[in-house]
Formats: sequence, structure tokens, C-alpha cells
Amino acid sequence: MEIPAAASDLSNLDDHYVRSDDEVRDTTLIGRSRRCCVGKKTMWIVLLGTAILTAAITSGIILLVTSLSGSKAKPSGGVKHIGKFDGLNRADCHVSPETFAELSSMAHLGEINVSDPAEIVKYMDFTRMAKKFDRKYDTVAERHTAFLNFRRNHDIVKSHEHNKAATYTKDLNHFFDKDIKAVAAKLLHKIDVYNESNISVTPTDTTATKENQPIYATLKNYSVSAGYPPIGSKVNFEDIDWRRADAVTPVKDQGMCGSCWAFAAVGSVESLLKRQKTDVRLSEQELVSCQLGNQGCNGGYSDYALNYIKFNGIHRSEEWPYLAADGKCVAHDGTKYYIKGYHAAKGRSVANQLLVMGPTVVYIAVSEDLMHYSGGVFNGECSDSELNHAVLLVGEGYDSALKKRYWLLKNSWGTSWGEDGYFRLERTNTPTDKCGVLSYGYVPY
Repeated sequence: MEIPAAASDLSNLDDHYVRSDDEVRDTTLIGRSRRCCVGKKTMWIVLLGTAILTAAITSGIILLVTSLSGSKAKPSGGVKHIGKFDGLNRADCHVSPETFAELSSMAHLGEINVSDPAEIVKYMDFTRMAKKFDRKYDTVAERHTAFLNFRRNHDIVKSHEHNKAATYTKDLNHFFDKDIKAVAAKLLHKIDVYNESNISVTPTDTTATKENQPIYATLKNYSVSAGYPPIGSKVNFEDIDWRRADAVTPVKDQGMCGSCWAFAAVGSVESLLKRQKTDVRLSEQELVSCQLGNQGCNGGYSDYALNYIKFNGIHRSEEWPYLAADGKCVAHDGTKYYIKGYHAAKGRSVANQLLVMGPTVVYIAVSEDLMHYSGGVFNGECSDSELNHAVLLVGEGYDSALKKRYWLLKNSWGTSWGEDGYFRLERTNTPTDKCGVLSYGYVPY
């Protein structure tokens, strides 16, 4: 089968992208059919209705739970058996008195139906997610808001299953209890590159030399029989994955702070240092607190951050830990790391001339559609010009199952998001490509 590729004699058509070793996550509970208690739904509703009436007469939620616990379905004290989850790897589902009491305590705040078994199932899934991500809610009102957010996010994930045109999946992640619009307002800020004077300073094409032959053979996953790229040949960006060369540091989490610009810049410098055999974690917080040309948690520009590192140096994160807040710029002891400068490009030169040199900072236009991304090649809705997020471009590849070429990007939303913190973006071959990923690029040296 012929595989689409740009003109190049350096294509490797294997599929190289992150696959989690734990493909079946806790959050896939939400993506499956909810038919718990189908066989006993009528009986459950009758029993529950009777119990609620009893509780109303006796004015106590504890008596309600006790009456449920007395059902034939589960004679043991304190736990009510309500049926089975279809297709899950556990024998049955139980609702404890505490869980039911929690759900009932929120009913007076609205939008909760405690007589609906499906509602109880969703709440049980909500409590599992809260435990997974160690979420604590100080008040009933906080828990109520979080649960309603969870329900909305659950419905978004479920509705995506009917999108037959999508080549990517959605699932719940650490945003499970958040208002996605509010999250987007916190994390995504408009990026306008007003000064493009430095963009004209682009590097020349990268060619294979005796010195760099081994690393490019590794990057492109050349087989022994394929040998090295010929000396003097132009290095093509296709099928590059800088993780193969052990040149990408672990995914981080920016939290509820619009500091993606700092994380992308730091990620590119960490990658540069790692290629130079220095494996270090640098301080995004220093940039957030001290880079005066940016707005801290309210957005910024990665090229400004790279300039800061060039002239001021940057400390390690262990000396200046991340706060997910603006913080104060104060002097710190410790070693500083510098760069000599950075190359900049736009359009296809971002891939042709920068990505072949190393992991590259790029700006993209993120939509809310990407918030629940869990895998595959993203082909959802996004602008190609309204840039609002900085990420690290680390490769390009081909998905043989989906028959799509893609860009491989490292995000800063933690490893519970996407493909262990990475995502694959559909390659469209338009001037700035999908979501404007080739609008601007920066790589330090």
C-alpha cells in the first residue's frame, strides 16, 4: 500500500508515537455503556421511591439508607447491591450509605435526581475519579459544582463516540470536575507575534555529515539494512521523533496558570542540554516571576523567554520550584544555565529547518475540543490563525491504521492528558498547517 509522504528519499513509514502501557485507564469507565441495573431498574425505582417516602416521614437520610440495605438483593448491613456494570472487570456495583448520603445531601442545590439509578452510577464514577486525582471538596456546594461539571464533561465524551469522522478519542482526565470554558480562559491566551523581524533569521538546511549520521539514523529509526543517510544529503523532517534520541525530558503540568510559554521554552532548552549530555530540569517559575516582557500566568511569548535565558541564565527547578502562580522575582543561589541564542522560522521552514535541528517551540490555536483528547490523530475543529497556546514540536510520523500523517507535540497538561502528555495533530499541508502549528517556530542553540 502506498503511503502519502512529502517528496523525500528519507521516509520511514513505521508508526512512532506514544502508547501508554496502561491502555485501559480508570477514566474509560465513563466511555462505556451505562446499563447498570437494567435488569432490576423497575424494582430499584419502586424500592427507592418507597425508601424516599419513608425517609420523608421519618425525616432522616440514615433511615432511608437503612431501608435500602434491607432489600433482598443485599442482606448484609450497610451496603445495597444494585446490579452489574456491563462489560466491566468487576462483579457488581455497590452503593454505600455514605455515597448515597453524599448525593442526597446535594439534591436541594438542584439538577440532581436521586431517584434515577443512572445518576447514582455517574456519582459513583465521579467519586472514583475524585479519589484517583486526590480531589477534596470542602463544602457541599463545592462538591455539587464539581459533580455537575463532571456530568457535563461525561456527556461531551459520550457524544464524541458518535462522531464517525473523528480520528481521535476523548476521555475524562484531570479536568474531569472542571468547567472547561473556565479552564480554557485560565490556560489559553491570545498570542500575537507583532515583531517578526527575528523570524527572517533562519538557519540553512540541515545535511547529513559523518558526525550526525548516527543520530539521524536513530531519529528516523533506520533499519540496519537501510544504513545511514548519505553524507551531503538533506535531512528531511518526516518520521523524526526526538524521543528516540533520548532528547526530550518528561512531560510537566502547568496547573491552572497560563504559563505554557514558559514550559515550551524550558522544554526546548532542556532538550538542547540533554543532547549535550546534561540532563537537568529547569525552572519555569523563574520565567513566570522574572520575565518582564510576559504576563506570568496570564500568557506570554516563548521567544521572550528564550531571550531571558540567553542573557540572564536560568536556575534548576529544585532551586526555584514551580508555584502555578506569578510569584516574586528574588535572587536565588545555584547554578545557572544559558543558551547562545535561538533560530526562528515560520511556515514550512519550521519543519524543514528547525525540527530537524531539535525539539521546536511552536504556537498553536487550541479549541475546547482538545481538552478531552485522549489519543489518536486530532482532526477536530480549531483555527489556523487565532494562536493561544505554546507547545513543543518533537516529531512527525504516519499512522498506518488511520492512514494519516501527523505532527507529534509535547504538551504541558500532565501525563493524565492525551497520550501520556503528548498529542498527535493531523498534518494538512496547508501554509501554516493544522491549528496553525507551523505559524512560528523557535529552537535554541
